[in-house]
Amino acid sequence: PAAETPAQKALRLKQAALPTTVVDTLGAGDGFISGFLVGYLGGACLRQALTAGATYAARVCTWDGGFGHGARWTGDATAVAANA
Repeated sequence: PAAETPAQKALRLKQAALPTTVVDTLGAGDGFISGFLVGYLGGACLRQALTAGATYAARVCTWDGGFGHGARWTGDATAVAANA
């Protein structure tokens, strides 16, 4: 992508989440940034790259995440919170 102009640096864009059938949101943020970077580094404008990120994030939400695939978590939430 070309260098940003001062006007572009002042620009703020928002991208809404896209409708999807949510199975698990684990990895949605990773999916968003992956889709955004592939688009932006591939020459898309910021708006197109944001849409690409949102599209991939929505797709990621349709997959099982990394924990249990439907199995109930039996860990100690108190210990996890204490170490956060």
